[in-house]
Amino acid sequence: MSENVTKLHVAAPAAEEKAENSSAVFKPKPVELELNGEKYTLVYDLNAFCEMETMYDSVDTVINMLMGTPAPDISKVTYCDAPCQSSDIKIDGKPLTEYIQRLSDTPKAKYRDTLNLLWLGVLHDHTKFTEDGEVAGYTVSKAKLGQGVTLTNLREVNQKIITAVLRDLLPALVNASKSAGGDAKNAEAQESKE
Repeated sequence: MSENVTKLHVAAPAAEEKAENSSAVFKPKPVELELNGEKYTLVYDLNAFCEMETMYDSVDTVINMLMGTPAPDISKVTYCDAPCQSSDIKIDGKPLTEYIQRLSDTPKAKYRDTLNLLWLGVLHDHTKFTEDGEVAGYTVSKAKLGQGVTLTNLREVNQKIITAVLRDLLPALVNASKSAGGDAKNAEAQESKE
């Protein structure tokens, strides 16, 4: 009996270690960058996303802007491999041309957008709060950040912004799809019981 107890004690640390290592896979690594000799970590928390909505109307607008949505060539529309008029095709009751125009209205990213999104990402570590927990101000300015970004490192900065935004959005998207799938499975299980 004491032999079994010994085996359990030996196995427990290994199981804990394995669980600890597997959970590390799900912990995103920080997205860091250095500007003018100062290190910054990009974190897009709820406050950053709310500010983003204030600046851009929605987070979806920012994602579309960052990822780019090129407008298709509507002069080559086919249906069942036969040429047709784009005005004859409707999506959700709207002519194809109107639908494509809405896609084309997605704003293109500009330098100002890089600066705005960079600033939003560093606010997590550079926010001053009042005693009541309200935002009192920030310890970093867009102008200070802008001094550290040149055409030499602009591409790297943009890549890190995209990486951090998607990293911080991904858990919410994965959880939403899991809960939607979970709800569907629960509904199916309920139906099979009846």
